[in-house]
Amino acid sequence: GGGAPTMDARDSGEPGPDAAEARMGAAPAASGKADPTSDPMYYNTWRLILSRPFTKPKSRALLRELLSGLTVSLAQVPEAVAFSFTAGVDPIIGLQAAWMVGLFTALFGGAPGMVSGATGALAVVLPDFVAEHGVGYLFITVMFMGIIQFVFGLLGGGRLIKLVGHPVMLGFCNGLAIVIGIAQFHSFKYSRYCPVACDSPSYDWNECVAIEDRDLAMDDFKCDQWITGAVAGFQALEVVATMLIIWLLPRLTKAIPSSLAGIVLGTVIEFAIVRPAGYETPTVGDLGSIKGSFPIPVWLDDQYKDLLPSLSDPETYRICLPVSATMAVIGLVESLMTLQLVGQITNKKPSPRAEALAQGAANIITGILGGMGGCAMIGQSMINVKSGGVTRISTAFAGAFLLVIILVAYPAINLVPVASLAGVMFMVVIGTFEWHSLSIVLASLLPEKLRKSRRFQWMRKVKRSDVFIIVLVTVVAVA
Repeated sequence: GGGAPTMDARDSGEPGPDAAEARMGAAPAASGKADPTSDPMYYNTWRLILSRPFTKPKSRALLRELLSGLTVSLAQVPEAVAFSFTAGVDPIIGLQAAWMVGLFTALFGGAPGMVSGATGALAVVLPDFVAEHGVGYLFITVMFMGIIQFVFGLLGGGRLIKLVGHPVMLGFCNGLAIVIGIAQFHSFKYSRYCPVACDSPSYDWNECVAIEDRDLAMDDFKCDQWITGAVAGFQALEVVATMLIIWLLPRLTKAIPSSLAGIVLGTVIEFAIVRPAGYETPTVGDLGSIKGSFPIPVWLDDQYKDLLPSLSDPETYRICLPVSATMAVIGLVESLMTLQLVGQITNKKPSPRAEALAQGAANIITGILGGMGGCAMIGQSMINVKSGGVTRISTAFAGAFLLVIILVAYPAINLVPVASLAGVMFMVVIGTFEWHSLSIVLASLLPEKLRKSRRFQWMRKVKRSDVFIIVLVTVVAVA
């Protein structure tokens, strides 16, 4: 039809209260069993949590959602800062994108529980572009990216995700798990800015300066060096302790998200053991300043308004549109694949159309307000749903709390050790990787005669063409 698109209950992928109650079980009088509403997990939509009088189970469900959102926001901070450095922009530009895209898609996106924000997949497209044209062109490019995504949603292009087969999803999960895991090893490096290139014969680490001491007027180079000695040992302790808490705590209680408990434990270890022993491991504050202000349109911002190109100049479109199209495709593919995965975990039907529309609108707003754009984040989405965040409340709170961090809470967040956040992400890797796919790949390598034997009957169903797709998609995702 020609009317404006709407995002109703069907688009949101979130059933209404009556449908949820019917799915969760009959009334206790009819079933003879305990009242299902006494279980906090019964309240698995934001409507059920926020409507009708509050009970103790509903309060526990709301607390679960809020704590899950808090965990996600804490884990997003170092990633957004790191992706900003990758793109060649100030950390605040990535952080502003993280909360804006995250909050808007949380409210209007295609899958409750799915987290969006600044991502590495988009950041890797930008370094050369930003270096050549500046952040002014970046903001225009992000706006054009959002327009392309919104038009894609209007035309119903999101339905194409239904053509993606199970082998592609397996390869996608495996590839992203590997990418997330590799990215965490940057937590075990010192980063400094040096007067010469890192591979220069005259390079000397001792002449490099820390991020907070960097002279922005210098034409310098960012170099990394592996952390060694006792500091590396303490980092390993924080990683292992965080991972153990995430693994053990759910077996004792689910009242507190285990990822949040792990982050708290890692911070306690840092300031109760590591610092008193005379050592320091890198913290969020060492990555760069995350202090900022509430964004205003870039045309009104004295920091950016002189850097913006003219929208009446055809050259602006020639420069920006190719990069915008590339970012739009990357963002949509990653988001729609993550959408399907989150839908499978939460047992809620996702809406690709709503996700494309919401992501497009979010990136238009982000470009206008000075962000680097964003899309779905599979790692943060896994943290959220596995911490019990299955409604829009958790993801909306994650975006809102990120804004609070930028405005006022940054001094406290600066104290969180990066190693503890890496431990959270390593557990995400373990949970995201489809380990059973390894047996499928190995089975495809066995001789045909052995595959047909009675002892290995299950291997007959393994198609080598499917295995090839799994491996190919995994390699492409990692590359």
